[in-house]
Amino acid sequence: MPLPLSMPERWITFLYLRPWLTFSLMGGFFVLFGITSVNLFVLLKANIDLFLEYGAMVIADGALEQLIDLIISAYLSVTFFVLFKVCERILVERMTEKKFGAARNREKATAPDSPPDASAAEKTRPAKREA
Repeated sequence: MPLPLSMPERWITFLYLRPWLTFSLMGGFFVLFGITSVNLFVLLKANIDLFLEYGAMVIADGALEQLIDLIISAYLSVTFFVLFKVCERILVERMTEKKFGAARNREKATAPDSPPDASAAEKTRPAKREA
């Protein structure tokens, strides 16, 4: 009896079977990554320079809260980028499977944990010469 798939594997399978949804999500994640990362580095640098120049006095003005918001925005931006890359990887795997699927199937057939395919082994053996 096969084990149930974990949640990430279910999502990957779900997206693999729906390329248009995956493509749409990929575009959405790319836009969200762009929105959350615009001027992020410049704002972080300015905020840190403010702390270095004026010290703890800027905490009362809200600079610490702004720094925390910028750090959260940076992590959110990274999350959107990772989700974009996951969708990209799924689409690339789907697009190249038809072209390279035969080679991948041969690799699986000769893997040490699976029994070798007898017909494939006969095809790769050199022909015996009768004397």
